[in-house]
Formats: sequence, C-alpha cells, structure tokens
Amino acid sequence: MNTEPLGIDERFWERLKYRGAPIKQHVLGDLPDSGAPLLSDRLWQSFKQRCAAEGNLVPLLISQLEPQECNPGMFRRRGPRKPRGTNPFEDLPLPQRLKAEAEFRRLCERWTGNLPAWRRAVLVGVARRLTLHPPSSAWGKRMRRIKGGVHCQRKYRKQGCHPLVEFNQAMAKRQKVHLTLEIAKDPAEDARKRLGITSEQMRGVPRIAPILECVEGGVESVIEALRFSQEDESARAFLQKYDSVPFADLEYLSIDEIVVAAGVDPKRLLTLAVDWMVKISVMKTQIQLYGSLPRVTGALVKNALADKGIRDRRLFFQITGFLPTPHPRGSVAVPPTTMARKTEAQPEARPAGSPRVLNQPWLRTLPGKLG
Repeated sequence: MNTEPLGIDERFWERLKYRGAPIKQHVLGDLPDSGAPLLSDRLWQSFKQRCAAEGNLVPLLISQLEPQECNPGMFRRRGPRKPRGTNPFEDLPLPQRLKAEAEFRRLCERWTGNLPAWRRAVLVGVARRLTLHPPSSAWGKRMRRIKGGVHCQRKYRKQGCHPLVEFNQAMAKRQKVHLTLEIAKDPAEDARKRLGITSEQMRGVPRIAPILECVEGGVESVIEALRFSQEDESARAFLQKYDSVPFADLEYLSIDEIVVAAGVDPKRLLTLAVDWMVKISVMKTQIQLYGSLPRVTGALVKNALADKGIRDRRLFFQITGFLPTPHPRGSVAVPPTTMARKTEAQPEARPAGSPRVLNQPWLRTLPGKLG
C-alpha cells in the first residue's frame, strides 16, 4: 500500500530542491562518495518514510518556500510554460490568431499520421513565425539559393570530385607566383625606370641632396623657395620634372636623380636655392621687425615721458632727427633731409654762436636763452 499522500510521488522527490540543490543530495551528504549503493538507497527510503509518517509536511514546506526551478537545459524559457490543452496562439490579437490557427491546421494536414508531440510544437512555432513575420520575395530567393547550393554539393559528392579543390589549388599557385614577383621587385629601381634614368647615369654626378637636407624643413622648404625663381630656365625645368613625378615615387627618388632627369646643372640649382633661401629669410626678418615696430615705438615713447626717461628721450630725438647721431645708418634709415644727416655730412666744429647751430630744431623746444 502506498503511504505517500496525493501529489507526493517519485517524480516530486526527484525535483524537490533545497538551497538550490536536490534534497536527496542534502540527505546523502554525510555518506562518502564510495559508499555502497544499497546503503544510500536504504537511507533515502528511510527519509521518505519518516516524512510520510509526519504527513510530508517538510517536503511540502520546502516546495512552497524554496524556489523550485527546473533545469533549463541548453536554452532558457522566455516565459512560463503554458498548461497542457491551452490554445498556443491565445496571446495574439484576434486577426493574427485566426490566421495562425489556419496556418497551423494546414501544416498539421501535411503531417497527418506522423504528428508526435515534438513535431506539433515545432509546427506551432512555424505557424507563429509565418503569421508574425510573413516571408518576402527576398526570403524566397535566399531559400532557393540555399537549396541550389545543397543540390550542387550533393551532386559533387555523388560524382566523387569537387571543383573547389582545383580552384583553390590554382589560386594558391597564382598567389605564390605574385608574392615571389613582388619580393623580387625593387621599388626604387621601378621608380627610376618610370623617371627615365638608370643607376649608371648617377655615377660622377655631384650630390646636392645631403646639403639641402640640412635646411630646416628639409627638401620641401627648398622646393618652395625654388618656386620663387621660376624665371630662371634651370629652376623651371627642375620644377616641371619634380611636379610630374608621382607622389608614391618621391619616397624612393632623391633630388639628385630628379636633377639628372631634368637635365639641370646641380651647381646652378644649388646656387638658386641658396639665394632664395637667403632672400626669404631676410623677408621674414623684415616682416617680423616692421610688424613689431609700432609696439616698440609705443614702449619707447611711454618710457621717454617718464621722469627718469632721459636716455629714452635722447634716443627718441636721435631717431627722429632732432639730435645728431654718430651711429651709421641702420635698418630704420634717417631721412636725408634731417638735421642729423647734415650734421654727419659736416662734422667740422662751429662756434657756439653760429647761426646754423642756433637754428637747429631741437633748440626751439628749449626755454629762452638763460642769462
């Protein structure tokens, strides 16, 4: 006679879990791993009989208080399991539900007489997919391509040969040949060939590339300086040849090779480069000088107006020509019509009462003659 109440069967005991582990594992936890199977079974049956004598209160409390999750296996369920006998499409809206049921009946008719539970579940999923995501023409074309590929593979397997093997071998051989040719190539030699010169033509040619590379900015700054001297025939010929060289070949060519290809004298080109580099440097210096001249003048006037600005006032009067200056003409030239210019031209001594001395402009700025 079965002493277990209704709902407590062997399947219930196997699924019952306590703290995430089967209850049987907790009951047999004290036994060693190499324990006799007969002893383990006797202990397990004794535990179940004791629980049955107490009305199975312990297992029922454990099943209600502890989470009893089934093993999801490979895939975890997205939702709770539906009760057996319910409509699998009841969660869909009415129009889609009717369409899904009709699609499900059509699929079941194709498998009449061979419709186990697992296939029925698969057909439910197919009917739901066809209802919610009806296939388009692109999907049909994709399926036809897959079907054609499978058919071709079966045909090749039946014939015992596969054209892809021969194709792979031919492609591997071709890639090997191309790799060998690329390794054997010298990019510098190819660049010289496209430029129209050979290594033999470079023998005995004076090298100007090491000199130009010492310039700040490298050869590029020298090329930009030569563009200001395009009136010269040598510079124009060199620049035309330089601009015609592909950008990828400039990495493998030197300035000397381009000079030889242009038919220009290296010494003449070096002279033009030096001349224009000097001119550009002077221009940069003058721009910087005259650009800062207003600020320097403002600072000079500000210091000259101060109480202790005697030296600044003297320098200001010398620059403007009110006082003679013994210094030679500099970057800021003294106008030739100033009194300082005349004083430098006539350095001879004059009496203090000479009218030319008394008529100097700076004397007019002073108070009347004392005494």
